Amino acid sequence: MVLADLQNADVHKVFWEPVTGVDDYHEVIKEPMDFSTMRKKAKNGQYQDDDEFEADLLLMFNNCRKFSPAGSFWHDEANRLQKVMTDDVFPRYGMEAAANIDSDQEDEEASRDEAEFEAVVRQETEMMGGEDNAREARKKELDELEANAKMDTMELLKQFGDPEAILKASRELQSKSRLRKAGGDDAPSESSSSSESDEEDSEGSGSGDDDGSQE
Repeated sequence: MVLADLQNADVHKVFWEPVTGVDDYHEVIKEPMDFSTMRKKAKNGQYQDDDEFEADLLLMFNNCRKFSPAGSFWHDEANRLQKVMTDDVFPRYGMEAAANIDSDQEDEEASRDEAEFEAVVRQETEMMGGEDNAREARKKELDELEANAKMDTMELLKQFGDPEAILKASRELQSKSRLRKAGGDDAPSESSSSSESDEEDSEGSGSGDDDGSQE
């Protein structure tokens, strides 16, 4: 019997009974299949033709490959037994496999590669979108600063009339600021400094007159 020959080829009994005690298995594998379940279905006459029988075998092997990573013992056993089915057991019973292991593996790997590629593209797109938004926000901020600077310049021009007046006003503000920092509230005011300077000039001119009269 085909099923018995395939089960005998499963020397490690990987597929003899349903998978139990494996975390997350039934969350990943929604339709489990194994040899014991197939024996019950065959006994109850649930297989109408060879295609249905083969479909359950392929489901069993594909479940194993889906849950077990490539290169693992279980993944390799699924590949080996499917090859036994297509190259040895089926031909002995005059059956022809509807699918072969190479095409199934290629489809599986292509689907996995496509999913990984889509995930990478999606991640890069999200990152680029975030960078674009950041650049746009920075550009908007710089544009606003430039606009404010132009407005400040226009206001100064309106107030003082020309660039030289703006420069003079800026220097006066800086001078007052230095005086406040140096002397605090007791620092001499601009008017008092001017008065002291006038008195010194007056005394200087007076002494000059006295010197001239003595001569």
